[in-house]
Amino acid sequence: DGIERFGVGTPPVIGMAGLIEDAEARGTQWFQEAGDRIALIGPDAVSLGGSEYLWALHRRVAGRLAPLDLDVERAVQEACRAAIEGCLVRSAHDCAEGGLAVTVAECCVSGPAPIGAVLDLPAGGDRDDLALFGEGPSRIVASVPASAARAFEALLREFAVPWRWIGRAGGDRLVVSRGETPLVDLTVERLG
Repeated sequence: DGIERFGVGTPPVIGMAGLIEDAEARGTQWFQEAGDRIALIGPDAVSLGGSEYLWALHRRVAGRLAPLDLDVERAVQEACRAAIEGCLVRSAHDCAEGGLAVTVAECCVSGPAPIGAVLDLPAGGDRDDLALFGEGPSRIVASVPASAARAFEALLREFAVPWRWIGRAGGDRLVVSRGETPLVDLTVERLG
């Protein structure tokens, strides 16, 4: 569907290989433990331009993309890798295709056992659809064991990357609010 909108018949195939020094120090895409804190690593800049949301609702490819700063991208990736290697992060998932709401939904349901999440996004500011489905570069959703929160905070200060706590993993629902305003409240069963 996404490839079709750009007029490309067959999507490219990209293969990657890498070495993991310590197999225990690896992250997954999915939330692993209830009670883990959820962080959004990276800048706040997002756009609905060229987004999955714009395509799904209006069948349009239009608008400006969120700006890409290669120095920020490099720093975010290095910080995330260091947090994973230091066993400070259990899961990490890029926040590109579909925006924050889609990324967190995938984190809830893509593992062997679904785990819900409760997010509280900053009130005010952007439109709700932009906050939920806006896409931008250099953004990663990470789950952090509560016992590693202070070390994670210190590591991200060291790398000087933008980030913030946005919620906790756990339960059987995905609940997203902005201040007092509920935006999403679905069972993880319904997300799958």
